[in-house]
Amino acid sequence: RDVLRAKGLMIGAVAMTASEKADRFLHIIGEAFMVHDIRAATDGKANFLAALGLLTYTEILGGIILGNLEAAPHKKFDAFLPFLGDKYREADACARQAGKRGLWEFRNQMVHSYGLKVEGTIRMRCAGEHRTGIEYVEGSGWDFCVTHYLEDFLAAIAHLRATVAEDPELAGRFCKALGPAIDV
Repeated sequence: RDVLRAKGLMIGAVAMTASEKADRFLHIIGEAFMVHDIRAATDGKANFLAALGLLTYTEILGGIILGNLEAAPHKKFDAFLPFLGDKYREADACARQAGKRGLWEFRNQMVHSYGLKVEGTIRMRCAGEHRTGIEYVEGSGWDFCVTHYLEDFLAAIAHLRATVAEDPELAGRFCKALGPAIDV
């Protein structure tokens, strides 16, 4: 709290609407802290750590979208997918058609075994053949590309910020999920 106050990033320092608080939170936490962490991992060539961070942040933002940080992890993860775009929903559907539990399955394997049980690859940079940052490819397994996912994650945060500005119900769920933390 003191660090945020010193940097002039206090959300609750002035009276704000729920939409303004949610937007400020996404700017400070999403674009500054989360992206900073991922960029530090990518600069350090820590592809597994960057992937784990992106997947975790996807789940956290999904919980905030739902208005419930205590929701089931797969529900939180899935709640953020629409903001990543249709191509991620399509990739999720393809993974399910291949007998997987959707993109969530990859996230689950990363979080609980740090990728040791993942069939496939986690790469920092990929050639342009990727439609998404994460895909399940029949016969070769999961394919996660940190830089593609990060680009899509940044676009998703921008999309979420725009949506929060227009949707007071979503902004209210943000405030509900974060409780007093939104007034940091």
